[in-house]
Amino acid sequence: MSKKGKPASEDSITKDILAWRKDILKLAVMAIPSLLVTLGTAWLKEKLFAQPWQAIWVLLPLSLFVGVIWARIKKGGSLLFSKPFRWLLFGYVTIFSVAASSRFLDFQIRPVGYNHAVPRNWLSLNWAGDWRYWIARRKSVDPKLLVVTMARPEGRTLEDIRLDCIRLLKLATLQEAKGFAMDFYFDKGSQLDSLFCLTVAQARARKIEISLGYNIVAIENDFQRTFIAASLQNCFPLEAQGHLIGLAERDGKVRVMPLFFKGDRTLPSLSYKFASSILAKAGQTLLPPRSGLVQFVAPQEEIARVSYEKLIDDRERWPLLRDRFVLVGELSERDAFSTAFGKLPGVVIHAYAAHSLMRNNFINHAPWGYNFLLIFTFCFLLTALASQGASLGQLLKTNLLITIATFLLSAATMYFWLTWFDVIYALAAVWLFLPLVVVVKKGNRT
Repeated sequence: MSKKGKPASEDSITKDILAWRKDILKLAVMAIPSLLVTLGTAWLKEKLFAQPWQAIWVLLPLSLFVGVIWARIKKGGSLLFSKPFRWLLFGYVTIFSVAASSRFLDFQIRPVGYNHAVPRNWLSLNWAGDWRYWIARRKSVDPKLLVVTMARPEGRTLEDIRLDCIRLLKLATLQEAKGFAMDFYFDKGSQLDSLFCLTVAQARARKIEISLGYNIVAIENDFQRTFIAASLQNCFPLEAQGHLIGLAERDGKVRVMPLFFKGDRTLPSLSYKFASSILAKAGQTLLPPRSGLVQFVAPQEEIARVSYEKLIDDRERWPLLRDRFVLVGELSERDAFSTAFGKLPGVVIHAYAAHSLMRNNFINHAPWGYNFLLIFTFCFLLTALASQGASLGQLLKTNLLITIATFLLSAATMYFWLTWFDVIYALAAVWLFLPLVVVVKKGNRT
């Protein structure tokens, strides 16, 4: 019996519980500085929870954290590590959390559009994430969509394209199309413009939604919108125009389309206007991504597509325009871009973006907080194992399991929720952390 009349074993258990409570509190305090620093660099980011399913990102690391604590309780002893391990964990998690929240490891993207190309950098790793597109669930294509491509061989000018657009619009009006968008930028006036505007007026009188593209150019490290020819501005006011810009990454691939130029909702993209007009005809409203960027997904089937030359010369094909929303654009090497779905004409990329918006089937990115939770939990696990004397082989096996689990989680979030989780930050953190933990472990022995 103890002096207080209680069994010694009960006294010991009480002391252990009090010690564990203090340890858990200290561990929480250790995480707070890293979190505060991360918050300071990511105060403009989205809230941690935007959808109910996102609780998975808390439940997973929390379960792992509780499992480690339970293992320590079963074994007995303190939950804390020696000071070198604590300082290593705090400093390292802070650095990688800041990198994740600021997307430090992401490669720069640049605007590309009509008659533009991006210099490719084959050393970039943007392509390494394209495996997610293989498992992203796609939705069936809207049968009312129709892409018309116009070939533009050498010597064929925008004047020729302008005349073809007039012809096609007349035909679309005759066939009672629902909408007509042109992936072209006419910056110079023409003698055809009076006829062009008359054709547009006739089409609008038949309730056909019509829109035209404009370009964006770089001027002294800033991007400015350009203006269509003055002779076309009366029949194509600002609300009937959309920009033609996509965002190309360092590997030259276009994966993202900005919906609004510089965030200005009065300056939407052509794909946004096209999708909006289609949904408006059906009495629906388009809900764009909060980021103002659409990371598009290809439809389940190919969007109906026909060449202008075959369409205009074959009367039997004319009914293809009936009740359709027509998106017309150039078919040429100068207006074709690499994407996660192969090399595509710019007009098809706009069609993919419009389809993703219409079907609410675009990719979202997981908020920064999930990276912090996983990085802290994984690094805490490695530190706990190392402080308990785990061998290098055991630490390597743990990292392999963490790597597999991270990829499986990323695949699951893409398949079920079309959410992109950047595995690069969590994996870079644990694999670079491993040699540091081993060094501190050896230092503790000496």
